[in-house]
Amino acid sequence: MRQLIATIVVALVLVLAGCGGADVTDDREPYGVDSETDPEPVPGLATSGVTNASALQDAHFDALETMSFRYNATVVRADANGSVAFERTETHTIASLCSSATGETTSVEHTEAGADRTTLNWWLEDGTVHLHQHAGNETTAWTDESLEFTDLATTPDLEAAYDSIDTITESDGGDRYVLEGENVDIGAITNATVTVVVHAEGYVESYRLEGVSHNESVTIRITLEPIEGGELEEPAWLERAK
Repeated sequence: MRQLIATIVVALVLVLAGCGGADVTDDREPYGVDSETDPEPVPGLATSGVTNASALQDAHFDALETMSFRYNATVVRADANGSVAFERTETHTIASLCSSATGETTSVEHTEAGADRTTLNWWLEDGTVHLHQHAGNETTAWTDESLEFTDLATTPDLEAAYDSIDTITESDGGDRYVLEGENVDIGAITNATVTVVVHAEGYVESYRLEGVSHNESVTIRITLEPIEGGELEEPAWLERAK
C-alpha cells in the first residue's frame, strides 16, 4: 500500500505543481544569453539558450494555474537484453484552478511468473485524495486524508533538464521551442538524452527522457494538452471511497 501511495505522489508531482505549494527560487546568475540583445519569448528561455532554468520552470507552473489540461505519461524499464521489466501508464485530467482532478495509473511488473498488473484510480478535491484500486482479483476503495494538497504540490526537478540543454529550435512560427540535451544525469537516470517542448505560453507540452538506471534502460514520455471547460464528472466509485 505504501508503494502505491508513493506512485500517486510521484504521478501528481508534475501535474499539480502549479496548484500552490512549494515556490522555487534560484540565486544563480542567469547564463547563456544577454537578454537585451536576445529577447526571451518565455521567461528564462532565449532562442539561443536557457538563461534561467528556475524562471523557465516557474513559467510552466504559472501557466498551469489557470488551465484545464490532460496529462499522459509512460515509464518503461527494460533489462540489458531488451526485455521489459516494468511499465507504467498514467492519464490525469486537471480542472482549471485545480478545483478538482482525476486520474488513472496502471502499473505492470514483469516477473518469471508473468505480468502483475495494478490499476489505481484517484480523485482529488478539497485537498483530499480518494483512491480506487484493482489488483489481481481484488478491488478496494478508500480515502487518504493524510495526502494533503500541499504535499502533492511539490515542484519537480525540471531545472536539471533545462541545465543540460545543448540546442534550442524554434518551431511552428514561435509557438513552440524544442530543447534537446545529451549525456544528461537526472536523478538516478544517467547517460540520458532529453527533449523538452516548451509552448510559447510557458508550459511543457512534452518531455522525453531516455537513459540508464541500475543497469536497466529507462524511457519516460510525458505529454500535456489543454482542454476546454473546468468541470470534471465525479467517478462512479467515489461514494465507496468516501
